[in-house]
Amino acid sequence: ALNVIRPETNNKVLDSRRRLITASSICCAATFFGGDLVQAAASMPNSMSPPRVQEIGGGFWQCEKTIVQVDGDKDQAQTAWRVLGGSGDFEKPEEYFTKFIEPPNSESMLMKSSPYTYEYEGNLVQGVIEDRAFTMRSRLHDGGAFVAWDKESPNTLTYENNKGVPVSLNTVQQNVEFPGEKGFGFNALIRITTPAGLVPGNITRAVRVQRRYRRGYDDAGKRIVEGLELVKTYRVLDGVAGTEFPTSTTKSKITMVMR
Repeated sequence: ALNVIRPETNNKVLDSRRRLITASSICCAATFFGGDLVQAAASMPNSMSPPRVQEIGGGFWQCEKTIVQVDGDKDQAQTAWRVLGGSGDFEKPEEYFTKFIEPPNSESMLMKSSPYTYEYEGNLVQGVIEDRAFTMRSRLHDGGAFVAWDKESPNTLTYENNKGVPVSLNTVQQNVEFPGEKGFGFNALIRITTPAGLVPGNITRAVRVQRRYRRGYDDAGKRIVEGLELVKTYRVLDGVAGTEFPTSTTKSKITMVMR
């Protein structure tokens, strides 16, 4: 069952093993299979991590997302931005905070069979996962907003937007590129469910999110993570998403700075 997660800082001391705790970028996803948008178990966790960025409880990341280009149906692009958590002016830079927490069963994570563990420069590295409830509240600019998410079942997040409308983000599959010399990223497809409004039933939307990150430093020498994001919307009829032809494509620049 989903629980309402309140953001808490975990100051757990790292043990003597070579646990390189890393920051992550989380995504929601869904899969297009045989013409149908279907729910299935995710084969990978909802996280991907730049190595050696921060220890658990080591601070927050300040994020700035700036839309640089919108192609196609702007109304659909803006709707997708809002249901994914965007608030304020669609055409202005969006600022919010995020933080990262230990993944499920973190005590036994440093093994090659773990989906949260990977090798980087010869070291076995444990990833962390984004506190999605914390990030969503920050994007909504409402610390008391209802957000339900459980890291033990990270593929589903539900929340109420600033107008009290419930939104469900469902994850079923994703493709992840592990960190390397050329950066890291993911390609995901999100299924979004919202009430239909004046008529009974729900509205289902399909949105693909693609992100590509690279590590760097700002002018003051602080660690930063820079990335590009593509969000594509698709037409959904009778539960079938036509992913061959997007109805809109939004390109954004993302900058994350540790605070």
